[in-house]
Amino acid sequence: MNNEEKQVFAMVGREDAGYDGDRKMLTKLKRGFLYPVSNILVSQSSSCAYLFDTAKDGSIIGTFNTVNLDFFTVEGDKIVPFDFFKDPRYNPYLGLHKRHKGGN
Repeated sequence: MNNEEKQVFAMVGREDAGYDGDRKMLTKLKRGFLYPVSNILVSQSSSCAYLFDTAKDGSIIGTFNTVNLDFFTVEGDKIVPFDFFKDPRYNPYLGLHKRHKGGN
């Protein structure tokens, strides 16, 4: 299965990292629960993840600082760690997006 087919999930990891607002947002999440990720945005100095609320109506719960989260995907019947920084779907700095625009 390639990266484009993998569903990504996030779970609360570090509750002591990030800014006060980042830590306050974590109160919306259950500990030990895997939340489906809608998207991850990576910029030069920060990154954030949009998480779905599958327990309610499937809407987006909010945007969370990735420093507070651990990321996972499913491979076969196993839940394995996932490094979104190595995935061109999320990390525009990999340079792979240039190939689609005719660059090197």
